[in-house]
Amino acid sequence: MNNDTQPYCKTVPSPVMIPMHNSEEAIELEPNNLPEDPDEILDVLIGEIAPLYIWLQVALLYGSKNMWDAFEKILLEATKPRTEEKYSGKRDQMDKIYILNSLSAYYINKAEKEKDLSMKNELLGRSSVFLGFAREIDQVNALTLVSLGYLELAHGKSNEALQRFNQAQEQDSFNIPAMLGKVWYHFFYNFWYLIFFK
Repeated sequence: MNNDTQPYCKTVPSPVMIPMHNSEEAIELEPNNLPEDPDEILDVLIGEIAPLYIWLQVALLYGSKNMWDAFEKILLEATKPRTEEKYSGKRDQMDKIYILNSLSAYYINKAEKEKDLSMKNELLGRSSVFLGFAREIDQVNALTLVSLGYLELAHGKSNEALQRFNQAQEQDSFNIPAMLGKVWYHFFYNFWYLIFFK
């Protein structure tokens, strides 16, 4: 199991409560009692038609325990047509964007640690595909623009990355991930400028 690839994560409630469909009851999922194989949890998420943000919380709970294969498996299932067709509300669309961006971040981070160039490019390609799906939902979503910026950085395209971060900040001037991306850009640019031109 891959334990060293960490995507950008939001705070995860502990425990995660999976609501039962058409019921006020919920299943409590504790971080210290996670099954190593997430299939049992997936059956519950699918069967109870759990809200997509719960899918993301469960995946992040696995991630918090360094169980990244399970994280990936849960979010990939959430993006399959047989799952997506059950979720069509406005909140669902935003949750889909969060899930797609989380998968993108996962693959970018995994690519950064990959030494084999062909595998690195394949992972970055997967990231690009999921960001493409996110843009089909909302072309100008700030989170997706930031993710595109980090993908550009992973490809070594610093100027294109800066453009993405600026676009995200046009929507939210206090977008922290975009600000961090711009800090990285300016540090990297100034570092190489000092080496080659000073």
